This record gives sequence, structure tokens and C-alpha cells, in this order.
Amino acid sequence: MGCGSGRPYGVLDDAEMEKLLWDVTEGGEFVNGYVYTKYLNMDRAAISNKLLDAILKQHKVSRIDFDKTIQYYKNNPAKLKIILDSLSAKQTRIAAENLTRRDIGLLVKARDSIQKADSIMKADSLKNKISPLIIKDSTLAHSDTTAIKKPKIKKRKPKRRRKENIL
Repeated sequence: MGCGSGRPYGVLDDAEMEKLLWDVTEGGEFVNGYVYTKYLNMDRAAISNKLLDAILKQHKVSRIDFDKTIQYYKNNPAKLKIILDSLSAKQTRIAAENLTRRDIGLLVKARDSIQKADSIMKADSLKNKISPLIIKDSTLAHSDTTAIKKPKIKKRKPKRRRKENIL
């Protein structure tokens, strides 16, 4: 925190804000995924405030400085976007690292199933394109073909121009 970076006094720098928002996000996921589902009648606002206070205390940030920091980043959305993009990349990286061999095996099976379904769909699509031709041929094969006569097409000869005699 400091004025040398062009930020008002008490506003967290980008790195500090990123760490703080990471912990707030992780705490929020814990509360939403565990506490709220287990204890349905609890006051959600009170729990969220207690959680935020605990995270701010851990980071040694006052509520006033946190509010100043939030306002600063609201007024500087480009800087906030950089922080949020970094948090998103971190979450993606952690999720990828947490993939177990079982998960990878399931993903491979899912990929194979999708490829098999695609090949079946392509085959059905091809069958639907070919089947009308087969039906036409088979109806002709089973019907009385003596009643069907091939139409005669007369070929026209091109007309010749008469040569006019020039005297």
C-alpha cells in the first residue's frame, strides 16, 4: 500500500488484491458448497461477513482499506480485468493439476464414445442418402417392368445453313 504507485493511500496493489480475492473466492466456494448446504437455516449475510472479516484479518487489511480498494478497482476496470484473468488462469491450472488418472481415463472413454457416436451418425446419414436409391431399385425389381417402356428420344440434326450463291 502506498502513494508511490499512483494509488491512494490504503489501496492494495495488484498482487495483494489478487491474493485477497483468491482467498475470498475460495472461502465463498467453501461456504456455498458446504456450510449453506449443511446448515440451511443460517443467516447467509452474517456468515459471509464473518468469512470476509476473517480473510481480511489474515491478510492484515482493514475493512476501510478493503472498501477503498474495491472502489479503486471499480473505477479502474482494466486493472481489475487483469487481476480477474490471472485468477481465472490460476483456477484453470489448479483444476488441470487435480485431474487424477481415473479422471483422465473417464475423459478418454468419453472422447471415444463421442467419436463412435459421430461415426454412427455419419453412417446413418450416408444410409439415409443411399436408401432412396435402393428403394427405387428394389421397387423396380419387384414390379412388373414390362409395363414400363423406355421413352424414345429423337435426336435432332442441326440445321444446315443454305449457302447463297453470290454472283
